[in-house]
Amino acid sequence: MRQIIYDKVKYIADKYKGYIDTEDLMKEGLTNRQIGLLTAEGKLEKVAHGHYWIISRSFPNRKIIRQWKWHE
Repeated sequence: MRQIIYDKVKYIADKYKGYIDTEDLMKEGLTNRQIGLLTAEGKLEKVAHGHYWIISRSFPNRKIIRQWKWHE
């Protein structure tokens, strides 16, 4: 996949704070095929039907964030 797509995903992650649904991913210009490839590459994690967690440095893993909240 081209670097411009990865840059777009980073922008989307910052804009949506990690969680995003399929409709918003498509509004941001990603196709179903790109969403599938990003999921297969581990850049997106499908958390429910139509809902994704974006894996990035700002939002590394939703399970880690849940653990941080649990210990606060």
